Amino acid sequence: MTLFLDRDHIRRLLCMEDLIPAMEQALKDFSAGCVQQPLRTVLAAEPPGGYCYVMPALADAIGVKIVTLYPGNAEKGLPTHMATIFLMDRETGAPLAVMDGGLITEMRTAAVSAAATRLLAAGDAKVLAILAAARRPAAIMKRCAWCGISKTCGCGAELRPMPRHSPPT
Repeated sequence: MTLFLDRDHIRRLLCMEDLIPAMEQALKDFSAGCVQQPLRTVLAAEPPGGYCYVMPALADAIGVKIVTLYPGNAEKGLPTHMATIFLMDRETGAPLAVMDGGLITEMRTAAVSAAATRLLAAGDAKVLAILAAARRPAAIMKRCAWCGISKTCGCGAELRPMPRHSPPT
């Protein structure tokens, strides 16, 4: 049976205390060559000027994250970015879960940032500066207590439509 998890389910199930060590292990596994993760595929949806990013990975399971970027959605009162994550059984290919990917991506980004901060920051560091795009600085700053940082500052670029001839990088 396939599990369907919306943003509210994800919020109740994911916690940073568990996610940070899981991301540390995922980074180790990726560095050790235990994960297949090809470059993302980008599809331009012309018209209306949107993009679809497909990001597969293979480890203990098969995962595919699909992100859409439709800058014109802002004028319609819709999110400009949307993400869905599909999880399949590695042995059979059977679908295991379909999940809203927005909060998962936000928390994963923050957890990887925490892991990097924990490993790379000076032992007495108390301030973390974050430079990122869109909502990422706020999402990371909101979850900084886990790495001993008492003050954060950040800035990020607001989403601006990219020229139609080149997908965002």
